[in-house]
Amino acid sequence: MNAPRRHMKGIALISVLWIVALLTVVATGLSASVRFESRAVANLKLALQAQYAVESAVDLAALNLMYPQSIRWPVDGSVQELNIGDARVRIAIRDVTGKVDLNHAPMILLRNLLLQAEVDPQTADLLADAILDWRDDDDFRHLNGAEDSDYRIAGLPYGAKDAPFHSVDELQLVLGMTDEIFTAIQSSLTVFSGQGGVNVQHASPQVAAAAAGLEQLNISASGTAFTVHAEARVAGSIVSQAEATINITYSGVGRPFQILQWRRPDERLFAEPNADGFLEAAL
Repeated sequence: MNAPRRHMKGIALISVLWIVALLTVVATGLSASVRFESRAVANLKLALQAQYAVESAVDLAALNLMYPQSIRWPVDGSVQELNIGDARVRIAIRDVTGKVDLNHAPMILLRNLLLQAEVDPQTADLLADAILDWRDDDDFRHLNGAEDSDYRIAGLPYGAKDAPFHSVDELQLVLGMTDEIFTAIQSSLTVFSGQGGVNVQHASPQVAAAAAGLEQLNISASGTAFTVHAEARVAGSIVSQAEATINITYSGVGRPFQILQWRRPDERLFAEPNADGFLEAAL
């Protein structure tokens, strides 16, 4: 009788040990899951703080642009740094008259801008004329341009728009445009200035160089549309950013500004995330 009892006790002991081990595994997994979810909630909270700080920064920039020019922030792309709540924020504002308007710039200014982006002269000629053919309302092909037949020959399912550019991103559809060239000139372009020339006082070095020697295209008047690049970081780890093009409509009645465009910028005002451990606010 003793042997069977010892055998049964051994089985019971082993069963208890297995149950304890199983419960330990379950508890460990549950603890890890709780820690993971806690971190996720904390990161979501930080991401929301960063996002709202960026939106507040755009509103703050719009408010600042309503001040007299003598006391408001520069509109030449200079960076302003401040705190909004727990977020560290940087803001850069540029008057869009300091950019090249895709719908109004003449061929020479478009060509010069492409040359400043280190595009070879022949390609610059082709692209500048293709831009003109895209935006004009006729079917007459410029010397180096592209109309519907050229797009068909290139195997594209569309032709020249024959209408103004709706956005800068639309430039990517123009025959001959590449991702590399577009990235190089994107920040220098606008569709909101309504000017054939540029205000070099508000221009980036790239645009100022493109307009050099073209005094007839230099304008001095400021506009009411501005590009606001805002970027926020929270807890030194979460980054959120936005680029808003706004039109100041302040008249004492109604909303004081209008958002014309909201996009994610390609450039950064703070250091790159992979350089200092920042995480992107994915909302």
